[in-house]
Amino acid sequence: MNRRTRIITVSIVVALLLSVGLAAFFFFQSTSAPSQSQQTQTSRE
Repeated sequence: MNRRTRIITVSIVVALLLSVGLAAFFFFQSTSAPSQSQQTQTSRE
């Protein structure tokens, strides 16, 4: 039982860390990279 609960808790913690990391990555990418969006708009034009 202890091994199962430990594996479950570890998997939940890893999933939470991955989701938080992805959310922070997209958040910082969208906020700190306005130049990339401008470059894409100019390239489209």
